[in-house]
Amino acid sequence: MDAASRTDSGTRIGPRRSRTPRVATAIAVAAVLLTPTLAACSSAGLDESAEPLGDEVAAARPAEDETDVEEVELEVEVEEPTFAPVAGGVEATTSGPHAFNDLSADGVTPISYDPCQPIPYVVRPDGAPAEGDQLIDEALAMIVAATGLTFVDEGATDEAPSLDERELYQYDRYGDRVAPVLIVWSNGDEAPELGSDDGGESETLGYAYSDAVYATDDDSDTAPMVYATGEVVLDAPDLQWELDEGEGYEYVRAVIAHELAHLVGLDHVEDTGELMNPMIDGLVQFGPGDLQGLSTLGRGVCYPAA
Repeated sequence: MDAASRTDSGTRIGPRRSRTPRVATAIAVAAVLLTPTLAACSSAGLDESAEPLGDEVAAARPAEDETDVEEVELEVEVEEPTFAPVAGGVEATTSGPHAFNDLSADGVTPISYDPCQPIPYVVRPDGAPAEGDQLIDEALAMIVAATGLTFVDEGATDEAPSLDERELYQYDRYGDRVAPVLIVWSNGDEAPELGSDDGGESETLGYAYSDAVYATDDDSDTAPMVYATGEVVLDAPDLQWELDEGEGYEYVRAVIAHELAHLVGLDHVEDTGELMNPMIDGLVQFGPGDLQGLSTLGRGVCYPAA
C-alpha cells in the first residue's frame, strides 16, 4: 500500500479536523446503555489454549521399515485466496441526512477503511478520566455495531497528538508498518485546537481525522483510495468536567462516538436529530442518518493487504 500524494504539500485530503463544540443545554438520559461486553472486536480466530499435538502425531506414525509406501505424484489445484470482510457489513435499516469526509474520484463513493482489514489502534491514557477505557470501549462498540468494522486494541502508547504533522510511518515506535490509529487524551495546552480548559467552557471537546492512501499500485488521479490510519484527540480536563459537573457519562461517550465516526469517514450535518450535528444537542446515540452513513462506510471495497 503506497502512501498517496496528499493535497496542499502534505496536508490531509478533505476536512483536516472535525470538532465537537460543547453543548450548553441539558441532555436526555438514554433508556438503553451499551454493555461493556460489546467492546472493540479482536480479529484473532485461533484457540490459543489448544495443546500441541506433535508427540501424539509422531507416536502414531508407523516406523519406516514397517510399511511399504508407494510414492505417487499428485497434482493439487490450489485456489487463489479471496478477501472477505473480517466482520460483515451492517445493512442500514434507517435513512436520514449524513455526509462524508472525503469522496473518491467519482465524486460519489466515500473514502473509507478497508472492511477486510482490522483497524489497529493505540491509546495514550495521560490525564484520562477513571472511566476512560470503558468510555472508549463503549464508543467503539457503537461504531462496530453500525459499520461491522473490526478494531484491534494494541494497548497504550506514549505518542503525543501531532496536529497535522503525524507521520504515516513511525518505525522506532510501531515498526515497519503504517502507524496504528491514535486515540489520545490531551488538553488545550498540548493541543491548542481544543481551546482552553476552563471547566466545561472549551469551544472544542475533541477532533479527529484519517489519512487516505492509494489502495493499489495505481497512483493516478482516478486511483482508488482507502483510509490507512488516523487520530482522535479528546480534551481530558473538559470531558472530566462533563463527567463530574456537566452532562454526564452518556454525553461524554456520545462525544467520543462522534469523534470516532469522524475517524471512519462521517462529516458534520446540520440536522439536530443526528449525533453528527456539531452540537450533539440532547442526543447520546446515533440518529437514523448517522446509521445510514456508517453502514455505507462499513461496506467499502476490500483490497489485498499490502
